[in-house]
Amino acid sequence: MSKREQLSILDQALLKLDEKQTELSLEESGLRESRHLLIKELIEEEKPFNSTKWGLFVGNNSGISFQYMEGNEEKIDEFRKLCFHSWHDSFEIQDGITLHFDDGVYTLHASDPGQLKSFAVNHNFIITAKDIGDKIKKLSRQLNVLQEVCHQFNLQG
Repeated sequence: MSKREQLSILDQALLKLDEKQTELSLEESGLRESRHLLIKELIEEEKPFNSTKWGLFVGNNSGISFQYMEGNEEKIDEFRKLCFHSWHDSFEIQDGITLHFDDGVYTLHASDPGQLKSFAVNHNFIITAKDIGDKIKKLSRQLNVLQEVCHQFNLQG
């Protein structure tokens, strides 16, 4: 058998493996999506976050987020094992609401603060807010400056 024939045979074998790999990747993706949906349903059924304590944080660019403080530790740990594969991971609990896990710290983030509020209400969060008055004053000052700039340069939003 010539070297060109050997190459052709190897190329055909590689092509078959590529096809199998594509099929397996699609199957794996489907299984992961099904698993993700089941975990979301479990969260809604078992409510591991119900009546847990969370701290409210207001970031400069990241909006608001909640940081888990305490409550339902065993249930939370069970879901950590289901949702996270490393010490820096995230899991979309609902559309637009993501639970982050970074070095043992849980934080909830949302694309819209209203979603985060609704989630907190639906799960009976106990919310604490350290230094919130100072943050409100700072944001209010920033809003006033922004409004002045928009007015001065006739900008409309």
